[in-house]
Amino acid sequence: MDEYSIGSPRDAAARRLGQDAARSFIRNPVEGYTMEAFVVGDVTGEIVRLTRTWEQVQQGEIKIWRRRHFPGPIALALIGIVTAIASTPRQGGGSSTGPLIGLLGLAAGVVWLIVNAFRAGAMLSRAQQAREVETGRLLQVARTAATATDLEPGPVDPDDARAPVVDAAVVGAAAVEEEPAPRRTVEEEEAARENAREQRRAVGSPPPPGQPFGVSQGGAEYLVATWMRHLGESDAGTSHEAGVGLVAAASARCVAQVKNDAAPVGVEDVQGLVAAAVDGRRPLFFTAGTYAEDAEALADQAHVALFIYDAVAGTLDGANGLGRTAMLDGLG
Repeated sequence: MDEYSIGSPRDAAARRLGQDAARSFIRNPVEGYTMEAFVVGDVTGEIVRLTRTWEQVQQGEIKIWRRRHFPGPIALALIGIVTAIASTPRQGGGSSTGPLIGLLGLAAGVVWLIVNAFRAGAMLSRAQQAREVETGRLLQVARTAATATDLEPGPVDPDDARAPVVDAAVVGAAAVEEEPAPRRTVEEEEAARENAREQRRAVGSPPPPGQPFGVSQGGAEYLVATWMRHLGESDAGTSHEAGVGLVAAASARCVAQVKNDAAPVGVEDVQGLVAAAVDGRRPLFFTAGTYAEDAEALADQAHVALFIYDAVAGTLDGANGLGRTAMLDGLG
């Protein structure tokens, strides 16, 4: 299955679509629409086509897998049928060993074929699920690009009558008279944080669903990248950075290590992640198990956010103060 990668062609296409839609809205605003609503409506069709093409590539790989893995069990079943028929005793008696071997071969071939059919079905289901997650992620990439485009100052045409004329003296007086914003109370601060959390939930990528059969190490890395996108890192993906074997998932602002077993994470694991985060990105550690006390102490000192995920239940919890804060406020 295709793994997410930072800066993929799909990301670049989504950013370009978001920027073009934002410029179109800025030039010709549509009454009754916010820019975000306009951008989402404008780019959704193209992004769906992008992810449909991506899913078709995955389905093509699954078809190749079926062509490789289905002939074996079919051939075994046919050989079993032929052996059973050819060795069936005629009138006058004979050994029943041949037909028994043939029937066993037939049964083995059928079971093998059924198992491979279930595996192919699961692969198709994962491809569809991955497409849905990727569609949401690319929409978020397009929205982020559109917002950045909206905030970029454009050149002012001096002949444009609509361009406002600003008096420098008025600006200076306003700057002098401006009073510092009053400090917010604890209740106001918490309300602001709750509002920010609600906004992040509204525009962020959905959390990954539970995986009834668990995940492999590669699947865990994919799962963690999805959680990172849900927590606000819209460009997060599994990492294949050359020479950085300790980084399993990353975004432009964060690097993450993933340990997909129940063994406690030791201080050496956290040290390795800290060493891999020398480029200034925020270190995150995700495990399916627990953390040793000395590992937690080092994580607090090195500002590493710790998380514990449950792939089967589809849950994620913060394992230290930084992790719990990130679960509330996101990784931004």
